[in-house]
Amino acid sequence: MQISFSSIHAILKDLNKKKRMGYLAKHGLHSRFIRTAVDPALGLVVVIPAMNEDQILNPLGALLDCNPTGCKVEVIVVLNHSKTASDDVKVLNHMGARILKQWNRNESNDWLTFHTIFLEDVPAKIAGVGYARKVGMDEAVWRFNKIGNDDGVIVCFDADTYCDPDYLVEIELLFLDNPKCPAASIYYEHPVKGEVHEDFIYSAIIDYELHLRYYLNAKRFTGHPHIYETIGSAMAVRNSAYQKEGGMNKRKAGEDFYFLNKFTSDPNFMELNDTRVIPSPRVSDRVPFGTGKAVGEIIGSTESYETYHLQSFLDLKLFFDHVIDFKDANEETLLSLYDNYPEPLKIFLKENKWLIEVKRLQKNTVSYINFSHQFFKWFNAFRIMKYVHECRKHEGYADGPVEVFSRQLLSMMNPKKDFSKVEKLDLLYEFRALDRLGNYG
Repeated sequence: MQISFSSIHAILKDLNKKKRMGYLAKHGLHSRFIRTAVDPALGLVVVIPAMNEDQILNPLGALLDCNPTGCKVEVIVVLNHSKTASDDVKVLNHMGARILKQWNRNESNDWLTFHTIFLEDVPAKIAGVGYARKVGMDEAVWRFNKIGNDDGVIVCFDADTYCDPDYLVEIELLFLDNPKCPAASIYYEHPVKGEVHEDFIYSAIIDYELHLRYYLNAKRFTGHPHIYETIGSAMAVRNSAYQKEGGMNKRKAGEDFYFLNKFTSDPNFMELNDTRVIPSPRVSDRVPFGTGKAVGEIIGSTESYETYHLQSFLDLKLFFDHVIDFKDANEETLLSLYDNYPEPLKIFLKENKWLIEVKRLQKNTVSYINFSHQFFKWFNAFRIMKYVHECRKHEGYADGPVEVFSRQLLSMMNPKKDFSKVEKLDLLYEFRALDRLGNYG
């Protein structure tokens, strides 16, 4: 019995459809919300979780002002509140829903279309930014799968965020030019001066962003190869990769960190540094930690803002410098190396059964490259975070002023320049310039 080419094509198309629907059947929380037809040229879907926002049109205006892309773009605002939200929040959300409905109708054009999903009275147990972001991203999956676009890109934005005019075009080009790229981290800058906010807000965000960039660069200084920024308003993922990795989580905060770190060890993961996301420096209580929370704490304190001790990262660099040597080392050699490590690192390694992991990798990897790759997948950014928190418990490793450790780190990275008298804002600019260059680890 002969099978025609068209029959084979139909069978493969059906199998691919079932494969795509598999994610939504297993991980999806809802059926489709948006019932309008999907343009076959849809290539980007921007997802914006929103709650208790009185300026919800600002980020939409920033996207509307973007340069047109070659593909069609949809923006999905996920307006949401929990059952336990205050009456004020619920009233503002209902007002926002009416405003968005009018905006969607009046401002959608031939390349950019706006949609709104309104989630009312979400159970308090699951309500939060992770849940809202997941609903929107899963809706993007429904939209892309409807037209069979595995390569469509889901973009994460926030309701208090702006962007450069080339933002959408640069995202489109990144994924078109790099067909194997599963996901990307996008460059960001908080505003650090201006008339929109009070001076003390700008002062606070300088401290906090300096902390973020110091932490990123300190991790990279250790030699770890998979260190990237993970900010919820500054990331994008390919539809197929999103589904393969099980989609977004429902965490009430930190959902971005846990999500994007699924992809950072992939050799095709990328940074987009040719455009900017511009998050707000405002105070916020929408999530239990993050920028808004940190800015509020900085404003309410009279002390210098503190960050992780630099010595924690220098000790980790000592450890990472020998990873390639672990491949052929016997237990005696490994223990000899271990004996010379600083005490906080020794305690952490022992608690995390590092010797067992090294032996497992020795047994299951052939090349030095694969051994190193698998090791750093194990000792990932989450494990680094747990390590620096452990170090805080030890004498000599307490948190210290962010500007002090930033000067020390930059001096190590660029010994030819004197950073001893550089002010905080200029330290931040130094780190920004480095981060524009991408992951140099």
